Amino acid sequence: MSNSNPYRDQVLQLLKDNPDQSYNKSEFARRLHVAPNERSTMRRAILDLEKEGVIEIGRRARYSLSGASESPSQEPLTGIIRIFGSGHGSVRLDHEHPSGQTYIHIPAGKCGTSLSGDHVLAVLEERTVPKWMKNSKKHREQFAQNAKSRENELVGKVSEILKRSEHSLVGTVYKKNGEFFAETDTPSLPNIIKINQLNDAKAGQTVVLSLDRWDVEHLPPIGNVTEILGWHDAPGVDILGIIHRHNLSLDFPPEVQQEADTMPTSIPAEEAATRFDCRQFPICTIDPHDARDHDDAVWVERLEEDGQHVGWKLQVHIADVSHYVKPNTSLDKEALDRGNSTYLVDRVIPMLPEVLSNGLCSLVPDEDRLTKCAVITFDPEGVIKKSVFHSAIIRSHARLSYEDAQDMLDQPDLQHPLADDVREAWKLASILREKRFKNGALDLEFPEYRINMNENGKADGYRMNEHTASHKLIEEFMLIANEAVALALKNNKKPTVYRVHEDPDYDKLNEFGEMASILGFNSGDLTSKHELQKLIHQLNGTPAEQSLKLNLLKSLKRATYSPEPLGHYGLAKVNYTHFTSPIRRYADLLVHRALQPLLKNPPAEIDKVPKGGALVEMADHISTTERTSAEAEMDSKRLKLLEWLDTQAVGGDFTLRTAPPFDALVTDVRPLGLMIELKDTMLRGVVKHKDFPPGFWKFDEKKKRYLNARKGKTDQSIALADHIRVKVKDVDFERLRVDFYLAEEEE
Repeated sequence: MSNSNPYRDQVLQLLKDNPDQSYNKSEFARRLHVAPNERSTMRRAILDLEKEGVIEIGRRARYSLSGASESPSQEPLTGIIRIFGSGHGSVRLDHEHPSGQTYIHIPAGKCGTSLSGDHVLAVLEERTVPKWMKNSKKHREQFAQNAKSRENELVGKVSEILKRSEHSLVGTVYKKNGEFFAETDTPSLPNIIKINQLNDAKAGQTVVLSLDRWDVEHLPPIGNVTEILGWHDAPGVDILGIIHRHNLSLDFPPEVQQEADTMPTSIPAEEAATRFDCRQFPICTIDPHDARDHDDAVWVERLEEDGQHVGWKLQVHIADVSHYVKPNTSLDKEALDRGNSTYLVDRVIPMLPEVLSNGLCSLVPDEDRLTKCAVITFDPEGVIKKSVFHSAIIRSHARLSYEDAQDMLDQPDLQHPLADDVREAWKLASILREKRFKNGALDLEFPEYRINMNENGKADGYRMNEHTASHKLIEEFMLIANEAVALALKNNKKPTVYRVHEDPDYDKLNEFGEMASILGFNSGDLTSKHELQKLIHQLNGTPAEQSLKLNLLKSLKRATYSPEPLGHYGLAKVNYTHFTSPIRRYADLLVHRALQPLLKNPPAEIDKVPKGGALVEMADHISTTERTSAEAEMDSKRLKLLEWLDTQAVGGDFTLRTAPPFDALVTDVRPLGLMIELKDTMLRGVVKHKDFPPGFWKFDEKKKRYLNARKGKTDQSIALADHIRVKVKDVDFERLRVDFYLAEEEE
């Protein structure tokens, strides 16, 4: 057996230096800084060492020195806790545990007095059977089965709060026995906060509170009112509550706004002269019809030689925010602190002041604008032949909506100056899309909906957004530009942040496969991308598509930012970053700065990009702000959807049963009842057993169904993945939950 493999000694030395740890192949690659095109060589080294008996493979495909212990350390561990609506928590560890885990699961009741965002000390515990399960053999067996499927998960409790995060608590004031309290819905916090300092707030008002102290888990916390948002049912107060609950900033500090307001509104001639001048090209933007900022524009040129088609040249122009926002300025520090823009149902909380986001940096038509430009040349099969990057100046020829562009694709005879260009662009985009899925990209598109709001800020319905070819056209061009920039930065060893999506936990992926099998789908070895794609293809167009795709997403890891180019599993790209949205994402602004030395016409002064630990910290921060914004956006949509659903219950008189029914999918069957998901909006709710139609309903745990045997009636059954009709029963706005009941068929 040859020992010439260059990674053999490196793998062995890493294990010798860390004898109590184990690693999977992805972690070996990350620790040893193995380039993606070298990972197959590293994997061969690992297999050789395993065959020789020098190393051994353990649970979850983790390798360790032969005979090394994989037992978890009992030392206390520190990290940031995140607490969920059901009361359980998860601590993201400051340092990876010897088992390779980076999170500790904290069961409900074990979080102590911690709140999401606190830096805590945790200690590992054995997984024990909850008291309510001990008296039931069936429940004990169920617990044992669940524990086995999660045997590698670290479980513990919070033993100490090292540092409180800056919490903004939101609640509604009420008075009881001469004292004032606030009712809040913060996960892990008791619903009631005793108010120490009222600061002119009145009963019935929604307020922001600071936590004064909370020392005993089962006693009400004490807080002080810091801001009055308004009367509980006043228009807009509910969304303000979400904004404060997630610590989002509505207004820019005066020094930041002043810096933005003093930006020159015209482009100096000397600056324009240094730029790749693209003003003569028919470049255009394609965005939603109601978009306010336009940070990307495109143009595709068909290439011919001697009358033969030889490929295409794609220009992707991205707003040059880095020209206006310089490192360490007030603008830059505020943009980094925000991390990204947040899109709520009734407003946008931008990363940059409006004078930049909707003004100087927005690629509006018929105005000169500065861009960073990727010019990518393809052969007729869509293979990249060359990529070059410029500082450019453009003048957009049109602001097209997705509907405008789709009409050009659907109607060959439609007359428009840009119609032929859009059709040519789709020829290239469709080839790129087909290649991407052949390479293993996952088709996880979901229908999207938008809430309709009336003039009083109340929800009065929703509409579905169709994902058409015009959307896919822009999507493919943004993906390929991001990939080209990532490859250039990596090959030139420029410090930057990459968009990474690591390989999934294959145990969780197989659990998803088992669920799909129960519902009648054929799932092979899902560690193979080809088999996973086959399963996804089976789901398309079926009643269970949305629910199972959502469960698949839960089995995958969350995409984050990292200084290491670890690849993107979902997109099937070895090199990937975010380059195309610097108006709304700080990561893209960093990437623009990192790209400056590689431009054909670099600026006279190159912006510096942090390195080492500072860049790691920055990547972690913008990953966190992205997640915070996503949760706030989801909360606002859910809140307004529930607001509209509440109006569908005919004034709350459920006995009338005249409210409109909704199509829903059964996503789980439990002793409590049915977990369901509305077809269009994917809103989740519950139909409790007590709200089933009359009859004798029996829970069949093995087959995940309920059976109803009524004398003189045909037996009824409701099972996992069944389509049912439901009506709204009750809406809990504090916890953003909704109960439904089964809509009986009309006699």
